[in-house]
Amino acid sequence: MKIKQLVALANNNVADFSIRDWSVFKATMMLFGVIIGCSFSDTCRSLRPVLFALWLAGIIYLLKRVYNLPVLCGRGNKNKLTLEQKAPAYTDQTAE
Repeated sequence: MKIKQLVALANNNVADFSIRDWSVFKATMMLFGVIIGCSFSDTCRSLRPVLFALWLAGIIYLLKRVYNLPVLCGRGNKNKLTLEQKAPAYTDQTAE
């Protein structure tokens, strides 16, 4: 898949974001800042693993929504990201 196709796929999927998706995006961005801020405070270091797990869950959700990753999609989606798009091999032989 070429970069232009990947960007077009991402743009089409982001255009369909709901309020929940934008909220997860905003919360994920804020969690990233909080994780960096916790690195400088001794009182907050015990929360860093929990915050990292929440941030990772948000990132995985957003990657699934933006790129429709086949590994994370439970059901079929026509816009799945595939590394190679090959046509099925057909033969000219007729079934008897």
